[in-house]
Amino acid sequence: MRARALIFAALVAAACGEEESEPAPAQGTTTDLREQVLSSCLAFAERLCQSAEPCCLESAGSFEASTCIDGVRADVCVPAADAVAAGFASYHEEAVEPCLAAHAVSHQTCIADWSELVELRRGIWSACKVVRGTSAPGRGCTTSVTCAQAEGASVARCVAGSCRVLELLQEGAACPYPNGEVSVCDEGLYCTAEERDRLGECAPVTAIGAPCDPVALNPECGLGRYCDLDTGVCRRAENFGGPSCEQASECVSFNCDRIVGECTTPLATVAELCPPVL
Repeated sequence: MRARALIFAALVAAACGEEESEPAPAQGTTTDLREQVLSSCLAFAERLCQSAEPCCLESAGSFEASTCIDGVRADVCVPAADAVAAGFASYHEEAVEPCLAAHAVSHQTCIADWSELVELRRGIWSACKVVRGTSAPGRGCTTSVTCAQAEGASVARCVAGSCRVLELLQEGAACPYPNGEVSVCDEGLYCTAEERDRLGECAPVTAIGAPCDPVALNPECGLGRYCDLDTGVCRRAENFGGPSCEQASECVSFNCDRIVGECTTPLATVAELCPPVL
């Protein structure tokens, strides 16, 4: 699964989730609720964007707070406020601080490899539950904020028009091919599925330095690792951009330009909050 999909899923959950207990939801008239949620979310957006600024400057070379805040407002705050006002979700202010703290860790990391991304996702998905929808998995949706959030390190997302829970799967769990907005096997495990639309099983990875079958796209070493085609052993993906690569799994970004044999630079953890890199 590409880093961009992971970060965006985490960002949307960030401004829209809940904490472990069941605190009382916001109260008031429909208009009051909408304005309360919108105001709180905009304050959240300001702090989120402020936290992201150093990483944006490092990775994208520029940053505009107003553009960042406007993006969060349109993509997250307005849908969240509308959903709460319509009764399709409830808002919980006490989850804001844990969520911002989890994002601060992500922003400080800035450029992460797969193992780091898994832990950042675990932290954000566990902490960022500020708005919880009412639609169960499988129900129709147009925005993620109406989807019911499960407890722990998971997030409910609106994928292809229906609510889906994304989570870190444990050993033995059925798993889809790890591409797009899907659940993935936890660290130390890999999915045996070898193509899209097929289910596999989460199984222990072959250890770094241990022998593996040296064929292209062999998944046995796990995400963030690869089977070296020359030596036939598992290695950790450590190429953050540049030469050289023969397969996408050698790159931290999971993207190898095989025409020139170079890895694409991975997206920063704040990619959705920064201006595009020109």
